[in-house]
Amino acid sequence: MRQHAFRVMGMMGILAALQLAGCGGGGGGGSTPADPPAADPPTAYQLFGAAVLAPGYTKTYPFTGTDNLNIGDAYTGTLTTTTQAQGQFNGQPAIPMQNLIILQNAVTGVATSMTETDYYSTDPANLMLLGMTDSGDYSAILQAAGNTIPQTAVPPASGTIGTYTDASTGNATTEAWQLSSAGNGLADFTLTGNTQNGSTFVSSTQITHAINTQGDWQSAATAVLKYANNLTINLTGTAGTTGVGPYALLAPGQLVPGYTEAYTISTGKDSAGNTYTGTLTTTTLTQTTFGGQSVIPVQDVMTLHNTSPNATPATVTMSETDYYAAGTASVMLLGLTDWHGVTWTAAPSTAIAAIPPSATAPASGEIGLYTDASTGETMTLAWQLTTGSPSGVADFMIVSTAQNGSSFVASSQITRAIDTQGAWQPAGSVAIKYSNGLIYDLTLQ
Repeated sequence: MRQHAFRVMGMMGILAALQLAGCGGGGGGGSTPADPPAADPPTAYQLFGAAVLAPGYTKTYPFTGTDNLNIGDAYTGTLTTTTQAQGQFNGQPAIPMQNLIILQNAVTGVATSMTETDYYSTDPANLMLLGMTDSGDYSAILQAAGNTIPQTAVPPASGTIGTYTDASTGNATTEAWQLSSAGNGLADFTLTGNTQNGSTFVSSTQITHAINTQGDWQSAATAVLKYANNLTINLTGTAGTTGVGPYALLAPGQLVPGYTEAYTISTGKDSAGNTYTGTLTTTTLTQTTFGGQSVIPVQDVMTLHNTSPNATPATVTMSETDYYAAGTASVMLLGLTDWHGVTWTAAPSTAIAAIPPSATAPASGEIGLYTDASTGETMTLAWQLTTGSPSGVADFMIVSTAQNGSSFVASSQITRAIDTQGAWQPAGSVAIKYSNGLIYDLTLQ
């Protein structure tokens, strides 16, 4: 679970990608309140458990959610936190905690992602949030004033974590924590972040997860995200005790030149009212070089036939080529040429993460941050694995989000059903959205 407010640079891109064009008011409903949880005697809770701060710790919350502006909008996705190996931040030893959120609009199929890394001091007895970086531009948000986060607290309790500034935007974020009793031996640990630019409100985030007395995160989590345009997104997640799988994310032979797989686009539509059929073919090409490095190119070619009356053009063909590092045991995407012929390279080079050979569902991870040198635009890529239907099949999604500063440019997702060996099954989807509001929603067979 991420530990403070998502930066507006990343989140406004997420919101532009996911929202439908039409907005409207919403109403509330009533229900009979559930019995309150059993009251607990005064008990001290460790706020950050030893396991949570240990390298290799990971927790994924599949979630569902709604917003307050778009009638009929609903969201699904995952929120994953991973504690990484100790490193440095702003010249100080630090424990990095990487937080990845993937959101998908259940109405349009459009998905987007954002990664943020929080850096904590290494002494649990004097734990402080030193600062953070985000996937929008990997710029550092530095601590302007900070307080030690107590090791334990007895609910009800609260405190201020610190104030953090982003020199690239002028935004200032105040972080705080709160602990309240959840009953049944648990407490709700809430982390809030309020971001302003001068006296102007930008965004706020409230994240709550249940903890036990040792500070271990339990299965329940909620998030409330608020923005200056009066948008509020409410998310509720539940992490299972055991994952499903493991699933191989790449089947044997998929990165061998000559491998090919074809899908039929059985149904498709766009937000302008057009309908489509077509094909999507993936082919692994002969090893070559990209940016001076040996790579294995994997090319997707998509042909769309516009079946609407008097459509112009009647047929469109687009291709994208992904360049994977050759001669390494790790699967790493070094760059790509997108559907529109734009070349994206990893920058900085440390922004690339290896795609694991296998994972249990649900799970998600970062692929990398890429830039278009001609425009300065950035693109984040991530993967997500969720259980599918029928049993034994999972949905493997690759999602990309492009931004220019804080402005949304485009997003796309390709989801393929896979079996436990990573072999692609005859089911999947493609969704693409552009900044002009045009959305493609395609079904694969």
